Amino acid sequence: MAEEEQEALKREEMLGYFHRVEQMFNSDEINEDPEQRDAFIENVLAEVQGTEIRSACDLVCSRVLERLLTMCSPEHMLQFFRRVAPYVEKMLENRYASHVLQTLVTRTATVIEMEDAPEPDQMSELDLMHEEVPETVSAATLLDFVCRQFQHYLGDYLVSQYGSHVLRATLASLAGLPPTSSSRSKASKQYRRKTLEATPAVGPDGEPGAAKPRAAERRAEVPACFRPVLEAIAKGVLQHGNLTPLLIHHTANPVVQTLLDALAAQAPELCAELCTAIAKPSADGTAIGSSDFSRLMGHRVGSHLAEKLVEVSTPTLFQRIYVSHFRGRIRDLATHQFSHFVVARLASTAHTAEEASMIAEEVIEALEPILASNHPTVVIAAAEACARHRTQQGPMLKGVFKAFHIESADDVRRSAHMIMSLCTKEVYDEKSRAAATAAGAAADSVAPVGDEAAFIAVDQHGSRLLQALLGFKGQEIVPLTTSLLTLPTSALKKMATDAAGSRLYEAMLKADIGGKKREKLINKMKGHFAELAATKFGSRVVDKCWAQSEIKRKEAIAAELLQEEEMLKENYFGRLVLRNCKIDYFKRKQDDWAENINSNDRKRKMFEEFLDPAAAKASAKAEKQDKRDRKAEKKKEKAGRKPDATMAALGFGSAGASDDAYTDQALATGDVVDRDHFGEAVSEIDGLFKAKKRKTDADTAGPATTTESESTAAPAAPAPPKTKLSKKKEKKQAKAAEKLEDIFAVVAATKNRTGKKKKKKAKEAKEGKVKGDKKAKKVKKEKQFVLS
Repeated sequence: MAEEEQEALKREEMLGYFHRVEQMFNSDEINEDPEQRDAFIENVLAEVQGTEIRSACDLVCSRVLERLLTMCSPEHMLQFFRRVAPYVEKMLENRYASHVLQTLVTRTATVIEMEDAPEPDQMSELDLMHEEVPETVSAATLLDFVCRQFQHYLGDYLVSQYGSHVLRATLASLAGLPPTSSSRSKASKQYRRKTLEATPAVGPDGEPGAAKPRAAERRAEVPACFRPVLEAIAKGVLQHGNLTPLLIHHTANPVVQTLLDALAAQAPELCAELCTAIAKPSADGTAIGSSDFSRLMGHRVGSHLAEKLVEVSTPTLFQRIYVSHFRGRIRDLATHQFSHFVVARLASTAHTAEEASMIAEEVIEALEPILASNHPTVVIAAAEACARHRTQQGPMLKGVFKAFHIESADDVRRSAHMIMSLCTKEVYDEKSRAAATAAGAAADSVAPVGDEAAFIAVDQHGSRLLQALLGFKGQEIVPLTTSLLTLPTSALKKMATDAAGSRLYEAMLKADIGGKKREKLINKMKGHFAELAATKFGSRVVDKCWAQSEIKRKEAIAAELLQEEEMLKENYFGRLVLRNCKIDYFKRKQDDWAENINSNDRKRKMFEEFLDPAAAKASAKAEKQDKRDRKAEKKKEKAGRKPDATMAALGFGSAGASDDAYTDQALATGDVVDRDHFGEAVSEIDGLFKAKKRKTDADTAGPATTTESESTAAPAAPAPPKTKLSKKKEKKQAKAAEKLEDIFAVVAATKNRTGKKKKKKAKEAKEGKVKGDKKAKKVKKEKQFVLS
């Protein structure tokens, strides 16, 4: 009894000490002064010496130790690792100490990358099992020792509740992948967010903030000594007697997933071998493979591994897996409770347009059953694959319309709202009637398209599906863009302030819809930019509208934001928008502001190709589409322009006018025009033009040329036959012919006319030539006289 009381007192003392240590970590004094922090950590390590393993196995103390190991220098971290190395096996089996060991492994791998000689020392395992490990043992040796523990008891640690997440962290560190936190409990994740992630980490060089890689970042270089250890663990999994129970085990399954990621990054050949062992596709890709993989896809745990296998497989293996396990079965798999996740991953991982086309064909045939089973992620993945590979876009859009029961023109005008709300036509009409009834209308009436009261909330999956469809080519999404533009400003404003709707609005601005429609979409928010800027999601929409606008539209947006500057300054999101749009600069120097904005846009476009090639390609494509739209608009205006009455009488502009318009004009004036006579009239004018041209050439060529041209002149055109034109029309035609002759005369005179200076120079040159000729003749006569 006395011993138990002493143990309780010791634990209370230890907990009190670690509580004080945690309070010191929260103080600014320790975090701001590196020297004082190192001295404090050294004192803590000296205080806990001899009780490291006991502290690591405690709930409170283990959390403080994790935080300490994240903040300390590499020397202090390795010092602690050497002290607990003899107890690695015990730590792997403990609920709290395993997290401390996980932090040690992750941090040690980062230290090894910065060392000059990362090769492990030639030491036996027995040397590290002693109570005291020498200070000369390197970080690589310590990590190699932990990996050998895993190799010896791999089967046990694969299914261990606490050792498995340390194994996952070790595999990720060996491959240079970021550490995973999915194995931690909810309480542990919350604590890390509040403490560890807010603490300035210390890297291998001892500088703060150098040890935290970004979440999705993979370290560029991995030491060569890591690969043999990784391959040894992978071969141990391959040589396991029966893989099937491990693949559906709730702890072994995540370990195998991490192993596939690690092998895909460092040993692709071994990764393909493991994938083949799991999937067992047929060798020639023509027959259905083992049914084990089918059971794996339909299992609650195994389906996650099937997704990972499809994701990391090579193009050749991907095709074999598709043919062996998916071809002809996508309808059944996509409607299953668990295997539909694997089908969605299959569609999103398609490597070629042919693969995406084959998968999309089967999905299109079963669109309505898939949506009815509440599995829209499959349709979304297939639509994204069609957009990415530029295939099956038309059939996919038609299939979606058919699945949503969109048939009539009125349904097409409401199609975008149906898809974004993920409602079929019948459900949409029912909700519209309910909205109309709530607004006070008749019970059997349907609210009109775009009615604010009938606007149904945007569904998350509906938003993603419509975003995927908006990634199609411009001519394919005309019905959708037209439907979106029919929505009133109030509905678009609700969409912009919604979490899923704001993403949809951004996709609309980036879609291949042309400059005019994009400008119209931005103009619909005119007068509401300040209101949107004060909301969390609306501020993102304002930023995207700003990025897609020309300088004139940006000036209008800036002026609108400036009017509500005081209100926006008091709002967090409003301040961000004011900063991004440089409203303070706009208020002081508007001209310089416009020049600065244009300069920044040019720089952004200049470097966009290197920073984001996909965005640069999309931007260039959008600019080309805008140019095509402007040219088409000019042609349309030119074709629709009403010709002048005088020139129309001469036949000009008749080619651009339609027959219907011509007939309507003739019926309105009461004159019936003979089309044959118009052809003869045009040929007569052409003959007149040629005669005038020949006459002009003859005048400029001199008398001899004139005689020759007159002798070779074509005979006069025959007189036109009598027509039914009224006298008024004949007078107009005669006047037009006279005007045309005057125009020809002016053109000829313009060609022959020269400036005064040119005439003067030509005259002087001619006179000089004449004088020179006379002088030459005189000299010649004098020479002849002298010779005679």
